[in-house]
Amino acid sequence: MLSKWMQRLVFWSREKALRAKFRLYEHFPFLFPHALDVGEEEECFPEDEEQEELIERNYQEHLAAEPVLEPRRTFLFSSYGGKSRCNILTANYYRKSIERSFQWAAERGFTAFLVDYTTPFGLLALETLLLLKNDGLTFNLYCIRSRYFGERKSYRLLPETDLEITLLAGQCDYVFSQYLPDESQAKFFPNVGALCNESGIVISSRWIPEQLRKRW
Repeated sequence: MLSKWMQRLVFWSREKALRAKFRLYEHFPFLFPHALDVGEEEECFPEDEEQEELIERNYQEHLAAEPVLEPRRTFLFSSYGGKSRCNILTANYYRKSIERSFQWAAERGFTAFLVDYTTPFGLLALETLLLLKNDGLTFNLYCIRSRYFGERKSYRLLPETDLEITLLAGQCDYVFSQYLPDESQAKFFPNVGALCNESGIVISSRWIPEQLRKRW
């Protein structure tokens, strides 16, 4: 645990120093006279072209594998649009709340679960649902983002490193990484049957019939 905290501390110390340098350059560019200098043109090797082709091929395969979501069967966990009360002190409470919400949703026919891992509640949901999935429960778990990667929020005092988040999200069935935050907000948030945040579950009147909502 101490080793992980040290890794996070070193990561965020370097990150803050780099951001501070960028801000300094924005206000006082004369302090960095060679910042925009272009070096000699690098020689292009066949291996570089092969690597670029491989990256492009993997990206196209990722796009082709994008799952089609049925709003009636899709449930979203996120702090977006509500008060973010999920933090290190309330994590245990919200972890149990996420488990209850998942059970509620599964009993009502939801099979696809989206987690907005760039918000505290969504990140906690990602960790919680991965444990349930590893325990043998069958459901589809997908990652989306409502914030840019560098602007993500954690419920921990010392946020996770970028590598930790990448490895965590990689355990899901699919990561909708091809969509920018504003695109995700427009594509996913209006098109789910229910959304869960720290305040509870909001059922969509657009996708869930009134008679069904009354029975729930």
